[in-house]
Amino acid sequence: MSYKTICSKRENQQNILQQIKDAFETTANIASTIHGQRKIYQGSFGRRTSLFPSQKCCGAIPLESRLELAHAIRLEQDPNITNYRSQALKILITDEQYCYPDFLVQTKENLYEVHEIKPSIASLSTDDLNRFTILSDLLHSINITFKLIDHIDLPSEPEISQLLYSRAIVGTYINMYPPSAATTLAVIKEMVTRPTLGLPGGIPSIIIPDNGVEFKNNSLARVCDQLKITLTPSQVGTPNNKPHIERFFNTLTHGILQKLPGTVKSLAITMLRELGDPTYENGYGTTEYLTSRLIYLLAQCETKLIFLDEFHHLFERKPTSTRMNRTTGNWLKTLVNRTGISFCLVGLPEFVPLLQVDSQIARRFPFIYQLNPLTVDPSNNSRSIFLFLSEVARILNKQNITFLPALDSQLIGMQIQLATKGFHSYVMSLIRESIAHALNDNRQIINPNDFSYAWKLGITSYISKQNKNPFEMNYSQIISLMK
Repeated sequence: MSYKTICSKRENQQNILQQIKDAFETTANIASTIHGQRKIYQGSFGRRTSLFPSQKCCGAIPLESRLELAHAIRLEQDPNITNYRSQALKILITDEQYCYPDFLVQTKENLYEVHEIKPSIASLSTDDLNRFTILSDLLHSINITFKLIDHIDLPSEPEISQLLYSRAIVGTYINMYPPSAATTLAVIKEMVTRPTLGLPGGIPSIIIPDNGVEFKNNSLARVCDQLKITLTPSQVGTPNNKPHIERFFNTLTHGILQKLPGTVKSLAITMLRELGDPTYENGYGTTEYLTSRLIYLLAQCETKLIFLDEFHHLFERKPTSTRMNRTTGNWLKTLVNRTGISFCLVGLPEFVPLLQVDSQIARRFPFIYQLNPLTVDPSNNSRSIFLFLSEVARILNKQNITFLPALDSQLIGMQIQLATKGFHSYVMSLIRESIAHALNDNRQIINPNDFSYAWKLGITSYISKQNKNPFEMNYSQIISLMK
């Protein structure tokens, strides 16, 4: 808003009063920000500008220094202050000189004050002191108090951090869907109800979201309006508007998520651990660095073949190429190209189309083999459960573990088939638990009672759906159930 040129002291006084009236009648713009007479540009070089979300102002006010931020916090806490604005006045001091005081303040008694913040009052020049004396006299003539405030009267940097950001998590909502209005409302619901569980949370006065679509919708706007929550979106391209949450995201990504199973980085760390490399212990470094280290060690160990089991966990089950799938695919191609080692990827059948989306990966893995369940059919040697059990027994015999009757006998083989439906992992789990039961009994000879005990643990109940213990059945009972 522009004001007419001032010609007299009276006109100057009237102009100040009109500016005060206009300042407190001004509401937040579409970005929930209240600008004053002099606009403060966020991100200005050499200045620590910020947008301070104020409950008393019902919007964000622009500030151009940490001292102003400290004073805004003090005003927000002061019960005698009802409202305030930043850079709200343009006051004529001399014929050619204007002054833009830092704060215009309204008290509980409906009186006005003007505050100017300085790093050191003692260091002000004579010209500055004279200018503020003129300003003080002018404001006093219209019953407005002028205050010159030194940094020693304001909260220190550590106190500002404590007052502004406790860094406490006040709401969580985790699911497998992309961010949306529904997920945003779900986390607000969780935040509002947390105090009933004795956790930090409640109804906030202000929320500072980024500019994602999940925060720009009518549903969220209505909920915030009903709960009297002010939405103050951060400016695009200025992560310093919410530095603490950006830091949290960085710690969450690099300190936790990338180390969990199911990411390329976690797989690289696991492989480094198996190769005896100390790098895996802290997981520091980028995925690129860990991969380079892995390639070097694989060459040093003269590795010829690598099996990557359950590789499907590194892919999203979507028909189109997603960011996660592209990242995994590129990492895999890098590993294959730079090592020249043969790789065998083991995963669920649904995993095959995900590989074939990328023609370059499909070319590197042209052979696909499906591991079907074992069978008791004597004509199918490649899937014979008896041949499989015979090989398992041969290997275990080297460890002085034997079976009575023999593991590949007709009855035991059919009982294991009925209990596991021939799935290799369930067969091995059943054998493993049977051995553990015998060893706990100081025996190295495994008998049907050990298998019966293992079956009762329920380790094969998901796949077999069998109510009666197969290891308590005779040959004819098993045949009748297999028909």
